[in-house]
Amino acid sequence: MQVATTPAEPCRSFSLFPYLHDDLKLTILSFVADAPFEPRFNRNSSRSGLTHALPQVSRKFQQLSDTDFFWKHAILRQVENEPFLWKTALERMVATPTAVAPATRTVSQGGESSEPTSCSLVPPMPITLSPNETLLIAALEQKGYPSFKAMYQDIVTYHLRYVGPVFCMGGQVTLGEPYGLHFFEPRYRALIAQVMKDQPPEAKCGGRVLMGQDNASDPIFIHANRGPLEPTTPATLVRVQRCEIFPDGRANVELLPIAHVWLEKIWVQPRSGTLHFAQCFKMGQDATHSMNQLARQEQLAHVMSHLADHLSAEDRNGGRSNGVGHTSSSGGYYSSGSGGFSSSAGGEEY
Repeated sequence: MQVATTPAEPCRSFSLFPYLHDDLKLTILSFVADAPFEPRFNRNSSRSGLTHALPQVSRKFQQLSDTDFFWKHAILRQVENEPFLWKTALERMVATPTAVAPATRTVSQGGESSEPTSCSLVPPMPITLSPNETLLIAALEQKGYPSFKAMYQDIVTYHLRYVGPVFCMGGQVTLGEPYGLHFFEPRYRALIAQVMKDQPPEAKCGGRVLMGQDNASDPIFIHANRGPLEPTTPATLVRVQRCEIFPDGRANVELLPIAHVWLEKIWVQPRSGTLHFAQCFKMGQDATHSMNQLARQEQLAHVMSHLADHLSAEDRNGGRSNGVGHTSSSGGYYSSGSGGFSSSAGGEEY
C-alpha cells in the first residue's frame, strides 16, 4: 500500500537570520541590494532595493542598506557595466584621472581592510586594488564624501541628471556637431538670459564662454527636438559655445550637443511665461549610439527629400529654382553646423 505524500511547502522565512553575523547578513542581502538605475534591474528607474525595499523591512535592514559595503559595490558595478557614464563621472571628480596610480591596502585575517598594528598576531596582507577601485577611492578622497552612498547620490545629481530650461523645436541633432539658433520669442529670451547669467559680460557679446566642472555651472539647456514633451521622450543636452545677446533680449547662439537624455519630469516655471523646465537623465552608451545613428539617417533622408523637392521645382519651372524656404513658429532659427539641413523658425538666418 502506497502512502500519498504532498510536497513540502518552501521555506519562506529564516528564523535564525537575526542571529547571523552582520557580514553574513550583508552577503545574503547583496542578492537583492540593487541601487537606482542599475542596468541589471531597471536602468531607467530611480526605485531600487537599497532605497525603497530593504529600508521598509525593519530598522536593522534600514541601517544595513546605508552601509558602504552595498554602495561601494553598486558604484563599481555601474563603472563596470556603464563606463560611458559612471567612469567618466569619476574621472571628472579627480584632478588628474590619467595619473591615478594603483593603490594598495592591507587586509587582515577577517578580510577587512586595516592598518598594521603592533598587537596583530597575523600580519596584514597587502593587496592591489583594481583600476576602477583605485579611481573610486581617489574620487572619494578628492571630494571628501562622508560615505559611498553620498558619493552615489552626488554622481546621479550632478553628473548624470540635469534640471534646466527647455527649447522646443524639431530637428536632427548629432553629438559633436555644432549648430546655430536665433532666439526671439520672450520665453527663449528668458532661457538664454538664465543660462548665461553667471557668464562675464564679454561672453554675452560673442566672447569666450567659460566652462565649469559640472553641468550645474556650465551654460547648458535642453533641446527637446523630439515630441511629445513628456516623460521618457528623448532629448538633447546642448552647451552654449558662443553667444551674442542684443539689447532687446534677442540672441544668436552657437550650440554643441553634448549628451542624449531621457526626459523625466516637465513643468512650466512660475513667472516665466510659457518657458518649460525639465529634469532629465543621460542615456547610456548603447542608447546614445542608437540616437546618433537615427539622427544621421534622418538627416540623410531630409537631404534627399529636399533634393527631390528642389529637382521637382526645377522641372516645373523649366529648370529655374524658386528658392522658397519654409518657416515654423518655434521661436528660434535652426541651422545645422554640418551643412546637412537647415530650417527657419520664425527668425532671421545667421
